[in-house]
Amino acid sequence: AAIAGFVAAAARGGAEVPRTELQALDVLAKADVVRDVVAGAQGPSPGRVVGDGVYWQEGKVKLGPSAEAWHGAKQTLSITQSGPMATLNASMVAQPVTSELLHVVAEMLRMRPDGPSLQRLRSRPLAQPEVVELNNRLRSEVTLKVNFKHRPLPSARTVRSFSFRAARELMFDCGGTQTSVEAYYRDKYGVTLQYGNLPCAELGQAGTRGYMAVPVELCVVVPETGRRKLGAAETAAMVRAAAMPPRERHDLVLHLLKHKMRTALGPTARALGLRLQEGPGGGMAQVPGHVLDPPRLEYGGTQCVDPGCTGAWQLIGVPLLRPATLRSAALVCYYQQRDIDATRVEGGADFLTALIEELVGAMEQKRMATAQPRADFIQRLRASVAYVGNGVRAEGALQMGIDAARRGFGLAPSAKPQIIFVLVPHKSRDPYESVKRAADTQLGVMTQVLVGSSMGVGRNADRNGLGKKMEGVVLKLNMKLGGDNARLVGGVPLFMSKLPPWSQAKPPKQPRVMLVGADVSHATNPPAEG
Repeated sequence: AAIAGFVAAAARGGAEVPRTELQALDVLAKADVVRDVVAGAQGPSPGRVVGDGVYWQEGKVKLGPSAEAWHGAKQTLSITQSGPMATLNASMVAQPVTSELLHVVAEMLRMRPDGPSLQRLRSRPLAQPEVVELNNRLRSEVTLKVNFKHRPLPSARTVRSFSFRAARELMFDCGGTQTSVEAYYRDKYGVTLQYGNLPCAELGQAGTRGYMAVPVELCVVVPETGRRKLGAAETAAMVRAAAMPPRERHDLVLHLLKHKMRTALGPTARALGLRLQEGPGGGMAQVPGHVLDPPRLEYGGTQCVDPGCTGAWQLIGVPLLRPATLRSAALVCYYQQRDIDATRVEGGADFLTALIEELVGAMEQKRMATAQPRADFIQRLRASVAYVGNGVRAEGALQMGIDAARRGFGLAPSAKPQIIFVLVPHKSRDPYESVKRAADTQLGVMTQVLVGSSMGVGRNADRNGLGKKMEGVVLKLNMKLGGDNARLVGGVPLFMSKLPPWSQAKPPKQPRVMLVGADVSHATNPPAEG
């Protein structure tokens, strides 16, 4: 009764959204389709409930030797501006495959598991590189759990590797007598191997009581109920299968709704007062939306940039609204000095001098100034370089930069530079995180990290577009120094200027707007460093 009353109130547009009642309604709305799937009432291609989704074998896609992908959907109920809405999200799920291990081995060797291919497998022993490929793919791509044809086990065993010797050549001690695997299965179980030239599946650790070497033709790959992830090749195949054009996804959703999930919002949901109203022509619903005008930003010199509908601003050469002045700085290099000295630019100029000149040039394009004349500032910053050796912690490296800036810019003994540029070899968590943590929480100094491979350090570095990259650095630099890059023209756009058509509530006098922002914060509880 509580859920039915909630549905009636939501349809009138005056209901709040209690989380528990909405969750209960969502479960009941999909109860009929789940019941049909569990009962197997959907024909020769039964479905399967996995998590909160329902999936079918129809149109399944092979992912690899031991897995395939099924198409399906996840149904959710939500309260929107257009009223209660049932959302059907097309999705895929990976399912393990029951198959002959012999066929899986053929697929792992990039052969079709058909008669001619199996005949070729039967005609010769596998070469050592082929066995190596099997074991490599077993370690990196697939997980194979098998049971036996000749003697089924209560639980499946995991294949650890494939033997380098064939079943007719692999010998072991059987009651004090050396015998081959092929002879053992013939004498023990009366099985004549058809593929005695193939390697054995090795189960368990060699040299232990649990070790077994079983011919591949006697093994069956079973579904892995405990499998947690796909291999790299299987994941790539699933991504390709799931990526489809919007029109195909549209048709798939309608097919699932009309032919597979036709009992969605069925008797159970209808008893609660829910009805599924299709869109025009039996298609999807058309949801009215409010299109926001793109924001207009004002930069320096009353210059406004309107990105149109592309959402991209081209800011090369555009001056800043309120540029800051750079008075002092330091440059900390996480490189050996000989590596920096060995890097030359066109004309054989010193690399760091050329890098600083590029930075100052980008600042001038944005109308940022230096407290000293251009040549004097470049010379002072070039003299404020600190090279960090191996084993130096971030706090010590930044302190070296502070000391270098005091010498290069003639700062007072207790003064700090406005900013420290940190040149690191590559973009990774370390030393970036340790530099930011030490600068923010221990030394109280601004930093700007520069990635050496992007700035042109090294033989394989990308030296193209350095000016554009420096303009991006200047945008960050200006904000860190207290300047303003731009301001929003025309105020904040209205996110909801009117109530949805289904609502019967009185429109508010002022539209309600919520602004949400986020910023980066660095850890203040550093781990212990040895």
